[in-house]
Amino acid sequence: MKKIFLALLLCIGFLCPMQAAYLENVPRELHQPNGDILHCFVSGDEYYNYIHDEQGFTIVQNHETGYYVYADLIDGKLVPTSYVAGKVNPVSVGLRPRQNISADEWLSKREAMLNAVPVQIRQKSAQAKDKNIGTINNIVIFIRFADDSLFTGNFQDVKQMFVGNATDTTSLYHYYKYTTYNQLFINSYFYPDQNGTTILSYQDILPRRYFLQYDATTNPDGYTDQGVTEHQLLRRAINAVKSQIPASLNLDNDNNGEVDNICFIVQGSTAGWSDLLWPHRYWLFTGEEVFINGKKVNDYMFLLNDNGSYFQTGVICHEMNHVLSAPDLYRYTYPQASDSPVGIWDLMGTTQSNPQQMGAYMKWKYGHWIDPIPEIKDAGTYVLYPINSAKKNNKLCYKIASERSDEYFVLEYRTKKYPYDNFSSTGISAASDGLIIYRINTNFEGNAGDASHPINTEVYAFRPNGYISHSIAEGLRYVDGNISSASFIVGTQRRNFYYRSEDDKSNPYPFYSDGTPCPTIDITVVSRVTDSLVFTLNKSVLAVNDLKTARAGATIFPNPVSGNIHIRLDNMDWLDHTQAELYDLYGRLVKTISINNQVSVMPVNEFSPGLYILKLKNQQAATLQTSKIIIQ
Repeated sequence: MKKIFLALLLCIGFLCPMQAAYLENVPRELHQPNGDILHCFVSGDEYYNYIHDEQGFTIVQNHETGYYVYADLIDGKLVPTSYVAGKVNPVSVGLRPRQNISADEWLSKREAMLNAVPVQIRQKSAQAKDKNIGTINNIVIFIRFADDSLFTGNFQDVKQMFVGNATDTTSLYHYYKYTTYNQLFINSYFYPDQNGTTILSYQDILPRRYFLQYDATTNPDGYTDQGVTEHQLLRRAINAVKSQIPASLNLDNDNNGEVDNICFIVQGSTAGWSDLLWPHRYWLFTGEEVFINGKKVNDYMFLLNDNGSYFQTGVICHEMNHVLSAPDLYRYTYPQASDSPVGIWDLMGTTQSNPQQMGAYMKWKYGHWIDPIPEIKDAGTYVLYPINSAKKNNKLCYKIASERSDEYFVLEYRTKKYPYDNFSSTGISAASDGLIIYRINTNFEGNAGDASHPINTEVYAFRPNGYISHSIAEGLRYVDGNISSASFIVGTQRRNFYYRSEDDKSNPYPFYSDGTPCPTIDITVVSRVTDSLVFTLNKSVLAVNDLKTARAGATIFPNPVSGNIHIRLDNMDWLDHTQAELYDLYGRLVKTISINNQVSVMPVNEFSPGLYILKLKNQQAATLQTSKIIIQ
């Protein structure tokens, strides 16, 4: 499986999931050349963020005049119009809201940032799993530009976000202490040394304009290489304060020779259409290596302090989870909004002021904070305790196999009784607490990596009215549904989860990553009490490890493939009664062959690299076996 996954990543052009914070509707004030103030919003992530008005009409800067104007989408490109933003009703002049670059172009910007990082640096960072247990001493460095005044805000308020106190439930320290069941403790130390309420900071030698994108007319001093410009700034800041960091402070919890993490907090706000000035996690890889007390600096977080929409505990925890190896669980959809495979039910799905709980699967795979998820395969009644409870290894979650060896389901119980599942404190109205059911696709890591194939998600939470649509124009795409109502609740219509036929199915119903219904899972929520939830598995299913032996009637090889797929029959009863059908991920049948020999060959070198579905069907068109094929 690991070899298959690596090949898939190579096919789509990157080696590990990108990491960012997707933020929407961040308030911004922009100054027009005549002195007018434009009140607008910024949305996006570190790889691409854009300006828009309250109605979602995209705004760009006219580089000839310097004015911010409404944009139009022409031949897939955003172009400035003659209409000054805020001075005309964009509807009245025929403009459309939410016009932006394509999801593919957005993804290419992500790839460009990652591809700039040497592979060995990313690999070493990804392999450093041991730092997820124990104590991390996080270094926080405040930075302001040469033309900045002192930091706004109170240092004690900032400290509270990182350190908290005995009763606090919204700090970086408390979040990881609590959600990891007292296994990870993240302390934070602030530099330059702080001695009161005023935030003391390193002041750089360059003004802010040097850290905005280059434009020959409006910003000739701007950067042309983001990584180099950013790293020069951070290197100067580290060198300015590192003598204040005591040698007795352990900066290397996992003993890999590197500082576990540095968090840079920069004075000011995000800038419109800027990639650098946005909250993100990255690696310090350009230029001369920097050391603090003999430990090399690599992983870091980059934050800005001037807006509560992104300088908040939720963003800090989200970016820290990237440092701890977790990928993003949001996705891109055209034209620019993120969709919600997981949404509010995981810290990595969407970013709120107060961080959300992580799902059990994420805690197991990326955090290593819970034991392997126990599997159930027999019909019967089962008890779940809340994922937030102290019963770390006592029935916090279960997994249930499907007919596909690379897809299975995870069940967990979420309740607003505990911190980080109390959605009212995040400004989100979740219908109620209850059973959450995720589908896991083991072919992927994270959900944000492949804009071209929007069904390629590792984690998907089932929710009412959520399903996969299929059209010739758009292929397979998720219909988002109501993610805030994803919990299954006793005593309501939303207590069953099954698919028996198109006329007899629950809402939502179980389906695979390609939209095919899954009839082998049938669940009913029975009861919920203060500290537990009871559900019934109405059907017996096979264990994940048994699926390959029990279901496979043929062996498919090689996989990944670049020339010919070989199909060797292990069940000779299928001979002369079977055909192989190859589908792309848009659900289109692209090739068919008949199986007339024990080993049959299907040439695939005519197809573009990517992920395909190979189905073996009998004469009645019933599917006997399904396999995912990676064409290189």
